[in-house]
Amino acid sequence: MDDFWNDGFHMNFDADAPYPDQLKVALADATVMSIFFMRVGQSMILDFRSVEGVDPAVMIDGMSMTPRDRLLSFQRLRPELPIPEEITLAPWTERVQEFEREGVLERLLARCDEVGGGVLMDGGRRAYLKILAEERKLLRELVSGAGMETIWERR
Repeated sequence: MDDFWNDGFHMNFDADAPYPDQLKVALADATVMSIFFMRVGQSMILDFRSVEGVDPAVMIDGMSMTPRDRLLSFQRLRPELPIPEEITLAPWTERVQEFEREGVLERLLARCDEVGGGVLMDGGRRAYLKILAEERKLLRELVSGAGMETIWERR
């Protein structure tokens, strides 16, 4: 893992391709991927690795401060597996529902089905719906002013 940090980052980036299409390509061959939903502060983590007794998994976790922190989080999230050798990190800056509208969710669920069948696909759908619900909750709180305090009032 130390070489990961010393060798720098490798990015496959096509500046002409729309970002959702790039994400779909990344989903096609990533073994471990963290899609962090910036607006909600949550990450959907796809870990397609498996060993006897440990199935592939889709998990939700808070966003990590650094790529290294995300890798190290696997000690907590998947203690029965070694820390991944590599991870694909992908920010999602749009509204959560755009993830589905752009066809990324469909590709994610198809990959889950390929790797782990219906159980993993259902886990992927539940994770997406949880993140979508969190965004809607945050928007309701923002509109209602929940958790806000007035810092200036006109008199």
